[in-house]
Amino acid sequence: MCPVTIAAAIGVSTTTLYVAAAAAAIAAAYTASQSMAANRQAKAQSKLLTQQAIQRNSEIDTAAANQMNQRAESARQERAAARAAAAESGVNLGSGSFLAQLNASQLQEWNDNGVITKNAEEQKKATGVQYKSGLAGLQIQSGLGIALGATAAGVSTGAGIAQAGRSKP
Repeated sequence: MCPVTIAAAIGVSTTTLYVAAAAAAIAAAYTASQSMAANRQAKAQSKLLTQQAIQRNSEIDTAAANQMNQRAESARQERAAARAAAAESGVNLGSGSFLAQLNASQLQEWNDNGVITKNAEEQKKATGVQYKSGLAGLQIQSGLGIALGATAAGVSTGAGIAQAGRSKP
């Protein structure tokens, strides 16, 4: 159909029809560009959130490793002091009570390392929850979603102008 026939069919002037079509195209292009800009920003935020989560998990791992190394050093010093004290006092280093004391120190070290590991795992879970929460707040539209939004904006704008052209006396 030619524009004159369409204009007559909907009861507006040809000029109004052209203005409505131009405005619809502009509105659609503007909406699409805004949506694409929002998508770029959301993707950049997503990348930043991912990098932050990776960095935080690395910091948690490093802190846990440092705590376990400190605990191991403390346990070695504790056992060395016990051996030295036992040797000075003449206690047999192979006696059951002395070995039980060393074993108790070793078990305490293992328990402490277990607590450190468990705390690190909980901190990583919290980081994961924060990461997912941050991602949930982002809205990334598909190409189809952008196209549909732009089309809707264009149709709405064009229809509004055409309606305004019809209501003129």
